[in-house]
Amino acid sequence: MRKIKNISAILSLLILMACGTNSKISTMQQNADQTFANGNYETSLRLYEQIISVYEQEGKTNECPVYCKAALAALNSGNIPKSIEYFEMDTYTPFVTAQTYAGQAEAYRNVDNLSKEMIALKNYLELYPDGEQVEEIKLQLFQIYVKSENWDFAIELWPLLNDQFKTSSEIISQWFVVNQKTKNNDECDALAEKLLNLDPNNVQALEWKAIKAFNFAEDHYQTEMNAYENNKTNKQYKRLLKELDKITSEFQVALDIFDKLYKLDAKPKYARYMSNIYIRFDDKEKADYFLKKAGK
Repeated sequence: MRKIKNISAILSLLILMACGTNSKISTMQQNADQTFANGNYETSLRLYEQIISVYEQEGKTNECPVYCKAALAALNSGNIPKSIEYFEMDTYTPFVTAQTYAGQAEAYRNVDNLSKEMIALKNYLELYPDGEQVEEIKLQLFQIYVKSENWDFAIELWPLLNDQFKTSSEIISQWFVVNQKTKNNDECDALAEKLLNLDPNNVQALEWKAIKAFNFAEDHYQTEMNAYENNKTNKQYKRLLKELDKITSEFQVALDIFDKLYKLDAKPKYARYMSNIYIRFDDKEKADYFLKKAGK
């Protein structure tokens, strides 16, 4: 009978100790949360780590409720390696939230780890499709797809982006790159006009239009010259003269845009195009001038 009483007393003592520990942890967490809310991230990180230490000592890391808060405190205080460690630990607990994956993605962005940032963002979208940050997360993932040259994934995600983002010249420019790389020329034409409406000096759009105009004129020139070489008749010669007038106008369109680009930024490649156009105009002086500017 005495033995049973002793066991009962020990159990009661253990329960009291556990309650005391839980109460202490609760108080510590309240203090840490308040310190975090006040923006004292380094101090709050130390407090959260004290709580983490208790759970680690008891071998209950998967029951620790403060890994995400500790990770955010570390992230905000500039301790990126520690934030990455704690975000990862949080994913193994039942307390993981959308904020865990959003913060994890930000942490990996800080160390320029594209692949792991991508995984964190994809996990967010898969696990929390209605999360508060879902629109921003989709945009971030789209931008990573562009940066990492995952063109097919970027194309898949584009229709899912909030239309508000699609009015930004930065985002339009990134979508332009996707379509350029996948040779969707009609879409590039439309996007070039959008970019120029937002900024008449948009270099990306001007280059697209200039090179397209040059290639169109050059192809026209080569077609007509080859036709005449293959059939040197008076009729074909008259046609050539007529088409050369059109070709001159086409080259002039390209020249005007390249001239604008060259004034914005005197790149050798612009000078090279201008030199070639002046060759077609039979203007040797200007052709030589821009050829020198092109570095040849």
